[in-house]
Amino acid sequence: MSTWQDIWQRKALNHEEADYSLAQLMKLDGYDISCSAVSVDGFRDFAAQLKEKLAVTEGQSVLEIGCGAGALLKAFDDLGLTVAGLDYTDELVQICRAAIPGGVFETGEAKELDFEKKDFDAVVSHSVFHYFPSTDYALESFSKMIDHTREGGIVALTDIAEEKISPVST
Repeated sequence: MSTWQDIWQRKALNHEEADYSLAQLMKLDGYDISCSAVSVDGFRDFAAQLKEKLAVTEGQSVLEIGCGAGALLKAFDDLGLTVAGLDYTDELVQICRAAIPGGVFETGEAKELDFEKKDFDAVVSHSVFHYFPSTDYALESFSKMIDHTREGGIVALTDIAEEKISPVST
């Protein structure tokens, strides 16, 4: 396991089982550190704005790649979206399942994404691609995201660190 995987697994293992609040999920997903600290209200506003940019409406479906403990999906669920998520840390996926009982969550690698449902209205990856080991891994993952998006749907990547993923020439 890589250092980052160890960190996320430790965060999940230190989780207090009864607390599945958005604030706790945000903490587990790293939104409590100085460079990315945000209030719960600010995070809810971010989710509402992202929902608008994704052009999804109540009842439509969103799949998040690298969902962690599910903070973004919890906010989307609260906004009436149907949610699903994938993360490589099984302990975080278990937290997602407990926090959002109506969602569908799987453990696995982004480049091996293979949900039974392959027609999500939006597939998003927020603040995850900078963890990927290479541009090839990122491209394989992005291709899988496209494969899981319905015709006319949208794929969105947010918060990509330039130094890790290099531009691709076509």
